[in-house]
This record gives sequence, structure tokens and C-alpha cells, in this order.
Amino acid sequence: MGVLKSMNIDLVTGDISGAPEEFSLEGGSLTAGNEKVSYDVFLPMYSRGPNTAFLKGAPDLLDARGAIKVNESLQSTVRGQIFAVGVGDNKLAFVGFAKLDAQWKDVTNNVKAYLEGKELKKHTEGMPGMTHPPVVVVGNSMNGKGAWAGIDCSVLPAPLKCCCCCGMGGFPFCPPPCCWPCCHPCCVGYCGGKPEGAGPSAFVGPMAFKTAGLHFKGIGEAPKQQTM
Repeated sequence: MGVLKSMNIDLVTGDISGAPEEFSLEGGSLTAGNEKVSYDVFLPMYSRGPNTAFLKGAPDLLDARGAIKVNESLQSTVRGQIFAVGVGDNKLAFVGFAKLDAQWKDVTNNVKAYLEGKELKKHTEGMPGMTHPPVVVVGNSMNGKGAWAGIDCSVLPAPLKCCCCCGMGGFPFCPPPCCWPCCHPCCVGYCGGKPEGAGPSAFVGPMAFKTAGLHFKGIGEAPKQQTM
């Protein structure tokens, strides 16, 4: 809460009603809990459940919250030709690369097996030890100024735990100076401090593209000029 207050961010909790379905560039108001909140611009930058509204007309395909009902192979229980990545009703700790990477690989293999009439394989959860997002970001900045990020080192894979001294943040010189050109100085916090603040914020900005680039070729790069 102290971090949010220092950034002049007010936090309002409770169920939301009266909010637009999509973003709005016009002013209005909504109710959060028992408080009426007025806004000039409304940007719904939060998870609103599976993006499956276009499938609502299919009988028994979705559960109450809009997730596709799937079996252990991430295949629809009522429509065998449908597979779900990130929008299935299987227990998913959170939606992120750590979990989705294993899902889209298993689904790709199972779609191929389905088309060839072969037996489907059971999905294996990716990084089961990562039970929640390891990084929380408030704001966005390439140099860390005006933004904040915190890293929960306890859910990181073992090699990354070593980079943050097994959860001790920036004590001492974590990661070592030889890694700074790749990561960022104090990317897991200042020496002797917690793994949070401007250092981690400056680190996660460019890392969002570097991490995605491991999965999607060309992400973060300017498109090449097409020949006319």
C-alpha cells in the first residue's frame, strides 16, 4: 500500500458494477464495493476471464465462468475437435508463459495425434512449483523511474533462485556484476534490500520482450519493409 500511495495510486476493492464492457475514452462512473468511482478514461487492465464469448451458443461447451470444459488432454469434453490453451476449466494456477508454454506444446501434439487417429497424451503442467506470478509490476518504465516491481523468488526455478541469492534480493551483488550487461544492475533489488523497487522494474520492462522472444520468433522487432 505504501508503494501505491507514493505513486499517487488509489486502490479501491470490492465487486464492480456499472463498468463498460470494453475500454472507454469518455468519462463516466462505476461502483466498486460501496464506493462510486468517477473516471475520465476507462481502461479495463485486469483479467475478465476466458475470452470465449463467441462460443456461448454451443451447448455444454463452457462452464459457468466461460471456460471450455476439457479432459486431461485439454480436449473439449463435448466437441472433440476443440482444444483449449489458457481457457480450459482445468486447474491453472495463473495465465502466463510459465503455464501456457506447456499447454500449447501438448495441444499441438494432441491436435496432430487427433488428426492422425492416434491416442492423445495427458497434459503435464509446466513449472508446477510456480503457483503464482513471480513478478508484480506497477507502472512501466525502461529505466525503472516512476515504476515499481517486486519479485517473489520462492516460486522461481532453481537457476533463477541462484541469481537472487535464494530469495535474499540484492545481497550481496546479486546477480554478479558480470551479468549486469544482460540483466540490469540491481535487477533483483539493492544490496541488502528486498527484491523490489526501481531495479526490478527496469529489469522486467525489456525482459518482457526477451522472454517472449524465446517462444515467438520476431516479437519485439520492427517489421521488415515489404518489397513493393
